[in-house]
Amino acid sequence: MMLLCICIQQQYAIILFWFLNSVNSQTFSQSRFDYLSPGKQFLPANFSAQLISTLSTNSLRRCAIVCHMQSLCRIFDYEVYLPQQCRLFEGDLTTMGSAISSPSANSRVGVLQTTSTLFAAHGLPCPSQCEHSRYLTCKNGSRCECFPHHYWDSSMCLPQSPLVGSPCNQSKSMCRQDIHLFCLRLDQCGPLSVYAGVTIADQNSYIAGNSNGGLSQPMSIAVNQSIVLIADGTRNQIVQFSDSNSPENNGSVVFRNWTNGESFNHPYNIYLDIRHGNNLYVTDAGNNRIILFSNMQSTLPVPKIVAGTGSGGNSLNNPSGVRVDSHGNMIISDFFNNRVLKYAPNSTSGYIIAGTGSAGSDSMSLNNPSAMHLDEYNSLLYVVDTSNHRVQRYFLNGSIPMVGTTVAGNNGAGSGSNQLRSPYGIWVSNKTGAIYIADTMNNRIQRWKVGATSGVTVAGSPTGVVGSNSTMLNSPYRVTADVNETYLYVSDTSNKRIQRFQLI
Repeated sequence: MMLLCICIQQQYAIILFWFLNSVNSQTFSQSRFDYLSPGKQFLPANFSAQLISTLSTNSLRRCAIVCHMQSLCRIFDYEVYLPQQCRLFEGDLTTMGSAISSPSANSRVGVLQTTSTLFAAHGLPCPSQCEHSRYLTCKNGSRCECFPHHYWDSSMCLPQSPLVGSPCNQSKSMCRQDIHLFCLRLDQCGPLSVYAGVTIADQNSYIAGNSNGGLSQPMSIAVNQSIVLIADGTRNQIVQFSDSNSPENNGSVVFRNWTNGESFNHPYNIYLDIRHGNNLYVTDAGNNRIILFSNMQSTLPVPKIVAGTGSGGNSLNNPSGVRVDSHGNMIISDFFNNRVLKYAPNSTSGYIIAGTGSAGSDSMSLNNPSAMHLDEYNSLLYVVDTSNHRVQRYFLNGSIPMVGTTVAGNNGAGSGSNQLRSPYGIWVSNKTGAIYIADTMNNRIQRWKVGATSGVTVAGSPTGVVGSNSTMLNSPYRVTADVNETYLYVSDTSNKRIQRFQLI
């Protein structure tokens, strides 16, 4: 008889275990929870902001009931790390987290399912209309509204985002302001500190080997790990600083003069080619040439003039940009000659790949090309067409000379969101393809998303106002980012400083 009872109990336990792990959904009053397959746990995008509580319940069903009774709960998981452990979360599985494998084969994830009918009383007088609602609250004793950490999306209340960089709409409260996230003018959630730049170096910085003080005319920047290289135009030198905003962040002169008394005359742009041994290319604009410092050395080997030593195809007039591809081909924007040249490795002359040599505004022409960005993976070259107030994109595998496609500006000089005014700098995100433009005479940095017909201001004044505080700029000439795309670096030229901004 005892043996029979034990067998029955074992069979019951097996049946109960099978039942609990085969449940696909459960309903309690106004809430229905759908369950994911066993062996999953919820991974929130922002754990500390989304975790409501961790408690112990004696069943999966009881965990679901507790979530139902907590107005902010939208997701829970059960027995992920400990028996009877119930974790309640805000958010969703679409944009605020994901279901991943759990260390427990028996764990479950429950997801609250909502429909617009649950929010039919939104905006109606209260408390009568939403007194017993699980999804609406009586705000100020007047109207039925969404609970905290939620926003109204025309038909229902949805969770606000706790994630920096998530998309948002300016007309809706889509970001968690309780954790200091706001819908920025970038149409992304983020802290207001995103607008404030951190000064890496300025006119008051100490520079070893420089008797004239700090920065005078920072024109161009290159970032390599923790080092920021700067071309200081009027000081005719290349200097370096640590990537730090410490008051003790002292710099040093890297290059000013070298063998046989050679020196710069207004170095305009620098490019650090880390794929070929940290070779530094400098557009020595006032001397109409490009200087190569192999492996960042000034003695062994001696710096070499690699372009601008002759006439015709090797004659430059105020070169303003240089880039080098993985094969060692050098691409130069020849500012006053209104063209872009390409030099094969070790070649003594280049040939035109964009522009005609004469100023123009059609798709074949350029008018003072300055900065460039080379996207070799997609075979694209971006050229800032300064005096046409636009950015042109070229397909490198096309016929020569290439036909340009306008991807920003070309709406006349102005400060509108669809306009640029004498832009000089550019950087393109490898992650998103977004174009960041130093809109120089508008004193701002503009971001144009792929296919966009207008840009948004990520640094400086959206209306082009000049300024010198942490949120303002004065004639920014160049823009770049670190390899991880964590920070954006701006040569705030007329403020004589280098500013660093958080990228989101």
